[in-house]
Amino acid sequence: MSIPKEKWDKMFTILSEKDKAQLLDYAEYLSEKRKKALLQALKKVEEEDEELSRDEIEALKNAEGDDAEPIEKVAQELGLKWK
Repeated sequence: MSIPKEKWDKMFTILSEKDKAQLLDYAEYLSEKRKKALLQALKKVEEEDEELSRDEIEALKNAEGDDAEPIEKVAQELGLKWK
């Protein structure tokens, strides 16, 4: 589900400062909850025996049209060690 920016902006401007602070706290809670769930899911994944080649690693790092966070940053945020 995508929320139009205009709707979000309108709702945010009518909130009191107290409500804005609570909304931020809740958003941070949801973010941490999602990170913990992802970390738990990653811990359950079995390791692959086969390592990626240097070319494969570079291809993943330089994937065209990929606007996602770099894997190194995501791993760091989750407290994981990345090569």
